[in-house]
Amino acid sequence: TSGEEKLAVQAELMKAQHEITKVTLDYERSVFEMQAKVLLGEINSKHWLPANWRPVTMLSFVFMMLWNWIAVPMFGKPPIEFPDWVGTAFITGLGGYVVGRSAEKIAKTISLNPTMMKTPWAQKSDDKERKRLFKAYKREKDPELKALLLEELKAA
Repeated sequence: TSGEEKLAVQAELMKAQHEITKVTLDYERSVFEMQAKVLLGEINSKHWLPANWRPVTMLSFVFMMLWNWIAVPMFGKPPIEFPDWVGTAFITGLGGYVVGRSAEKIAKTISLNPTMMKTPWAQKSDDKERKRLFKAYKREKDPELKALLLEELKAA
C-alpha cells in the first residue's frame, strides 16, 4: 500500500471515530436532559412524597448505617454485613444529592445575579440596581423581607 492509500484509510478511520463520538455525545446529552426533566418534575411537585423521596431515602441510609455501626455494637452484637450494592447506592445517592444541591444553589445565585453572566440583557444601567438588590437579599435574615427582595430582584 502506498502512502496515499494509508492517508485515505486513516482519514476514513478518523471520520468514523468522529461520527461515533458525535452519536455517543448526542445520546449522553439526551439521557442527561431526560434525567434533568425527571428531577425537575420531582422537585417542582406540589405533593410532598415526590418532592422529598430522595432526601428521605438518604436519611434512611444514614440511619441504617449509624444504627448498624454505632447502636448495634453497644448491645454487644456484631454489625450486619451489608451487600456491596448498599454501599454503592449510598455513595451514589449521597454524591448525587450533594452535587444536585450545589448545582441548584449555584443556578439560583446565577439567576438572581445576572451580572455574573456575560449576557446582553445584563446592561450596566440595570446592574447597579440588581447588585444592590442582590446584596440586600444575601444579607437579609427575615424570611418575609427576603421573599419581598426576591420578588423585586426577579422583577428588576
